[in-house]
Amino acid sequence: MDEPWVPDNFGLGVGVACISLICWGTWSNTAKAAEHIPFAYYYYDFSLGVFAAAAIAFATLGARKLYVEEAGKHYTLHDNMTLYRLLAAIGAGALFNVANLLLVVAIKIAGLSVAFPIAIGTALVLGTVLTYLIDEAGRPEYLFPGVGLGLLAIIAMSLAHRQKDMDARHSHSINQGRGQSAREQGGGPPRVTEKSSLLGNPTTPIAPGVADGGNHSGGAPGDGQSDASAGVERSTTFKLVVCIVSGLLMSSWSPLAAYSRDTKGGGLALTTYGSFLFYTAAVVVTSPVLLALQNNGILLPQVGPQVRLASYVCRPLSEHGWGLLGGIIWSVGTLANLLSGDEIGYAIGYAIGQSAPMVATLWGLLYYREFKGCSGAVMRYLAAMFLFYGGAVGIIAYGGS
Repeated sequence: MDEPWVPDNFGLGVGVACISLICWGTWSNTAKAAEHIPFAYYYYDFSLGVFAAAAIAFATLGARKLYVEEAGKHYTLHDNMTLYRLLAAIGAGALFNVANLLLVVAIKIAGLSVAFPIAIGTALVLGTVLTYLIDEAGRPEYLFPGVGLGLLAIIAMSLAHRQKDMDARHSHSINQGRGQSAREQGGGPPRVTEKSSLLGNPTTPIAPGVADGGNHSGGAPGDGQSDASAGVERSTTFKLVVCIVSGLLMSSWSPLAAYSRDTKGGGLALTTYGSFLFYTAAVVVTSPVLLALQNNGILLPQVGPQVRLASYVCRPLSEHGWGLLGGIIWSVGTLANLLSGDEIGYAIGYAIGQSAPMVATLWGLLYYREFKGCSGAVMRYLAAMFLFYGGAVGIIAYGGS
């Protein structure tokens, strides 16, 4: 292959963008499947899988070309604009890595069906706007109303989360009252919980599948489970803040990646494959530093018990599979998203891909059963979320056609 492969028509571009939607909504399942593995070990493997897939794509579909060759333009690699584009690709990877670590933390402490819609929904709105400022492709009269529908989907998901917590508290109060009545009839003393119910402050549980990310394996602390499942419960405010901050940072990498491939102005623009290669290299390089900080609870919330990162290489080969698979799935999805942007516009491709909560919520609903037994109100909010996200993808795609 002499030239890098890119979609050559709008329909194919939308199809490739939908591949990114599926991959971005699926890769996090590997994190949940690997809950018996310390999180830091899983993420090391994830980072390696991301870079390996990018390197293979660069050497094959990318024809091993780093920069776009344009007739009549002669720039050197030392040109300032060329350097800025290279740094933009590296910066995009570093920003993504911080945001993604926070997203995985959010999945573990808040649940798949909650973390994805809030974090990725925020990234959908802000990231699309910022990316459009770099590449004004598509019709804004369709693009931004589509983003608005994405915002409504976020609100619907938040309402579902709120209603679910209210239902759980109500159910707990009823069960506690029945237990109190049974003890009084049996002549036993009132049971005192950790926060004494005699003082009118009963311990309130968090709904199953939310506090522990849907993990009900019953493993002992220290086996790589989340800190929530190990007995350290996070407040709802903390969970929401982690989700939102992840979304804000996640919205920043797409404009930088678009700039690194922008052929307007001076300097050599990176090819999509070249940009993604530097992007994923930044992920691999920054992961050890970020994981070391997270492992000690510095700057990033700690997930699970502390582990010795040096013992990573001593883990059996069977424990490395989930992280590598997750990285490969994510890498395929991200490269598909970037390639779709070359044909349909970066903002349009990004917006379609960031509607991945539709896929992630389906996993949470149908496979993990995170909303099993919830009230009709919760299910109606979820139905509204699906409608809003589906409308967002349709309108955004139509606006770019």
